[in-house]
Amino acid sequence: MAMIKRLNELQPGMTEADVRGILGDPAQKELKEGRTIFKYDLFKWFHGFKPAYLVFDEAGQLAEWMVDEKEFHERQKLWVKAFKVVQKTQKDD
Repeated sequence: MAMIKRLNELQPGMTEADVRGILGDPAQKELKEGRTIFKYDLFKWFHGFKPAYLVFDEAGQLAEWMVDEKEFHERQKLWVKAFKVVQKTQKDD
């Protein structure tokens, strides 16, 4: 389980192998417009797993990365909604 604070170890120009050495294997890998995008779900205490996206340029070097807070909050809303359904189901039984 990679921690979100490990993003601080990333540097522009790193290779995919360098990044895997820090964060491990990505949850997803996508090729889009000649760029490779890695998706990670990185753990943060008292928050849970946050989605992080890393973009490699055409030369295979790390160009940019971000944590998608909007996606994280949408995921949290789904968990709350699912929990309410489970609670209601348990009350009805």
